[in-house]
Amino acid sequence: MSPTAWTYLDPLGLGITLSLSAALLSLVMLITNRTLGRRLPGMQLAACGVLLASVGFALNMLQAWLSPWVGLVLAVMLMVTGVSLLLGGARQLRSMPAH
Repeated sequence: MSPTAWTYLDPLGLGITLSLSAALLSLVMLITNRTLGRRLPGMQLAACGVLLASVGFALNMLQAWLSPWVGLVLAVMLMVTGVSLLLGGARQLRSMPAH
């Protein structure tokens, strides 16, 4: 790949963009849940999980500018918690018990 292509395909910029897109997805999920009158069980839990995972991913992308505690440990904790909440919300949406 040519050196000028990295100007447009910066991994840090792509990661931050992905994180912001996931945060917007969680906002759309919350708005949809509220519009439907909260008839979908687990949707709010899943939306909060996506939001936590996106914040953790953003912190992971910014770990060069943050302390190692915030940049790595807190980021991984937020990502794992977010994915756990997302899976719990999906299980509730499918009428399965959330462990």
